[in-house]
Amino acid sequence: TDSSGDRHQDEAFQILLSEERTWGEQLGQLQSLRDRAKVVELEEQSDSVQIGNGVVIQYEDDGSTEELILDGYIVGNLFKDHVSYDGPLGQALLGAKIGEVRTFQLADGVRLVKVKKIFPPSNVKEGFQVAREQEMTAN
Repeated sequence: TDSSGDRHQDEAFQILLSEERTWGEQLGQLQSLRDRAKVVELEEQSDSVQIGNGVVIQYEDDGSTEELILDGYIVGNLFKDHVSYDGPLGQALLGAKIGEVRTFQLADGVRLVKVKKIFPPSNVKEGFQVAREQEMTAN
């Protein structure tokens, strides 16, 4: 016969086994990500949107603008003004040129976004400042 102590130990053991499997799967995913990772040299260009570029975009549906930095896989998800190259908006922007309108899918539907300005990685913050000043004098 099982005592209640043995049953609790068995349940605790099963929980630990489940947690170990989960951690093992997560470790495997991280190792796979590490193995596929590539160091990308940022290009000092502003002809088309690439990783590291600052971008001023305008949403076609409401006319609102946003300043973003197209960033890497993890960094793009950590900061408010950064967007990951592999997310819906990042994928839409990658390779876009000034004036080009791109579409991307969100849970609530499709959005259109127009690239207004592109800044090279070394000039992102200053470029955003100049763009804001130009916008203020235009209005």
